[in-house]
Amino acid sequence: MTVHTLSDADITQALNTAKTVVADQKLVPLILTLVEHQQLYDEPPEKGLIQLINRSSGGHHEY
Repeated sequence: MTVHTLSDADITQALNTAKTVVADQKLVPLILTLVEHQQLYDEPPEKGLIQLINRSSGGHHEY
């Protein structure tokens, strides 16, 4: 049986890669929602983003 040791740099790189993948997975649905919103309402995506943030935070803010 071979034992492989990981250096601190290897571990850090693996953690950073995992964080990036998780962040990307969270962003994809958000981006798709914004594109969909823009196509449906012909509004700038920022307005869709503000509405999305309001919905997810439970608050209601008009800008």
